[in-house]
Amino acid sequence: MELKDVLRKLRLHYRYYQRELAEYLEIDRSTYAYYESGKATPPLDTLLQLSDLYGVTLDFLVGREWAVLGSCTKREKQEGE
Repeated sequence: MELKDVLRKLRLHYRYYQRELAEYLEIDRSTYAYYESGKATPPLDTLLQLSDLYGVTLDFLVGREWAVLGSCTKREKQEGE
């Protein structure tokens, strides 16, 4: 799952408006909208603020944990052979 999708799903889950998150992050609403559309990538400090707000890891926020949960490791593949 891409960052833009995770940001949107979390925002909708917690019932935030883009405007509210933009105010929290001290950025323009259109800037936040660009993050959700994938037209811009948030800087690290913004990602850290969002991970703190939602109580998730950076890996989760950027979509890495979704990928890990759906696949097995090299070691698991080797043990299955």
